[in-house]
Amino acid sequence: SGGAYVIRNMVWTEGIFVANDFWKGIRQNIGRLIPVALIYGLVFFLVNVSISFANQMIAMGEGTGWLLTASVVVAYIVLVFYSIMTLHMITMVVTYKVKFWQMFKNAFKFTIGLLFQNVFFAICALVPCFIILLGGMGTTIGLLVIVFIGLAWALLVWTDYSQWIYDSILDSK
Repeated sequence: SGGAYVIRNMVWTEGIFVANDFWKGIRQNIGRLIPVALIYGLVFFLVNVSISFANQMIAMGEGTGWLLTASVVVAYIVLVFYSIMTLHMITMVVTYKVKFWQMFKNAFKFTIGLLFQNVFFAICALVPCFIILLGGMGTTIGLLVIVFIGLAWALLVWTDYSQWIYDSILDSK
């Protein structure tokens, strides 16, 4: 919540003092961000368990192979979908003072309504991770980018994108 708050202030081109604003963001938003993180952790755990069970059944030759493979694909789709919803909820927490269910509903609508844009900007936010997957020198470059920039790149790309959405959709009303 502190990092998202600092990046939000940067996107808004407000003057910031990183350490002070980081702790201020934690104090202001941690109570509303903990349920978001706990639910995301639960979804992540349940998806991993379902994928593990399906993979075990495939390896043991039990059940219908194509159906189990389809269930693994659906589990990954659910994880990606809820991850994008969580990114929207994080940026909403530091931007607006809305109740949890209203934030959840808005994040769901943004995730469904702007699916292709969401996927594009999520991929842009994860570029350093994809560079690591290239191997060789790409791994070194990707790790250096992550070490020096950290999660700030992903937060900056996603916050800039989501603030653009909020300005064009929510704030116009």
